Amino acid sequence: MHRSFLALLLVAQSAAAQSPAPLHLTRLAGEITLDGNPAEAAWRDVPALPLTMYTPVFRGTPTHRTEIRVAYDDEHLYAAGWFYDTDAKRIRINSLYRDRWNGDDAVAFYIDAFNDNQTAKWFGLTAGGTRLDILLSDDGNTSNNSWDTFWDAKTTVTDSGWFAEVRIPFSSLGFRTNADGAAVMGLTVTRLVSRLGDRVTFPRIRP
Repeated sequence: MHRSFLALLLVAQSAAAQSPAPLHLTRLAGEITLDGNPAEAAWRDVPALPLTMYTPVFRGTPTHRTEIRVAYDDEHLYAAGWFYDTDAKRIRINSLYRDRWNGDDAVAFYIDAFNDNQTAKWFGLTAGGTRLDILLSDDGNTSNNSWDTFWDAKTTVTDSGWFAEVRIPFSSLGFRTNADGAAVMGLTVTRLVSRLGDRVTFPRIRP
């Protein structure tokens, strides 16, 4: 892809954030092997997103450590997740079928590619590696569950928890650029510990 494309995804703005300050994404400085083990050196240069517990105690203390990092290269948006669990044997993996969630532990990315607060593309990934994708419109009131697009994701499960890597082509997102040649997108991320009903989210919700 032409080098000028590097200017297109320099900024991601948190959807529904109380502060309009944008989050500038990090460009990956090295290669990523999409294997569900985010151990590459390139990930260490990407800052973790600030997270807030959403349920069961709003702004409470998360019961499990979570790290989520989002970055990009010339052609893709990348994400990595470190979803630690103090009782990994109880991580829920109930379905291995595409677009079917059945109470699994999961992470979800809501990407408002046009930053219009009306539409979004929802990418979900379970601990077992099952992918789910949904088109949202009308400020989330309308959904198209039959929508499928091109993207890749892998997970691994260990005694420490589960881990994930996600790669979404920009061609699957669609976006507009501003006068500076940057793409400003809304981004919301949620991790679910299903057995506890625990959810942590980005953007961080401040008191």
